[in-house]
Amino acid sequence: MDKLDMKYVAASALRINSNELSEVSRSVVLPPPSVNVMARAGFELAGFDINNDAGYRQAVLAFFKDESSDEYRQAFSPNSLYIHPCDCGNDPEALAVALKQHGLAVSLVRGTQYTGFVLSAGHVDLSADLSSAYLLAGFVPPQELLLRGLEKNATGDLDTLYQQAAAQTISHFSEYVDRLEQFVDPDFSSAMTP
Repeated sequence: MDKLDMKYVAASALRINSNELSEVSRSVVLPPPSVNVMARAGFELAGFDINNDAGYRQAVLAFFKDESSDEYRQAFSPNSLYIHPCDCGNDPEALAVALKQHGLAVSLVRGTQYTGFVLSAGHVDLSADLSSAYLLAGFVPPQELLLRGLEKNATGDLDTLYQQAAAQTISHFSEYVDRLEQFVDPDFSSAMTP
């Protein structure tokens, strides 16, 4: 198996205060809604040629300026006071679309102060969704998130990415163990073995 060129991400999350939540909400990268979503929201599409890309993009921009987009925006709003930092790359919209396509309860935030992921649902364990978001961004998730993601997505559509991230992590830790062992006294090491 080829070794992925995934980067590792630190395991910390940034806590924001409730005063910063509105700024973070405004920094959420929204995936473009489908024509059906805009129509169901009551947005008037009659003035747009939605059959070509330029017309569709104009409709999306107008939708986001219209109050009919409030419910759509709310679905991607942060539901916690934590941001999980991550460099979202050069195409944040494509990453936001991928998060939505995979049904993850995670939104991408890209602002002047914060860049990373926020949970957009609550009251359940969303660590597997967060793990999947890191993979889609090209990062190996922090260890515990990777394990949770592997447990919940064992046969999911991201299985290949999970397998590659796990293999890369095993290789990384194997190399790390080899390096650490040179500093540990063999007598101490054998005393620690049950």
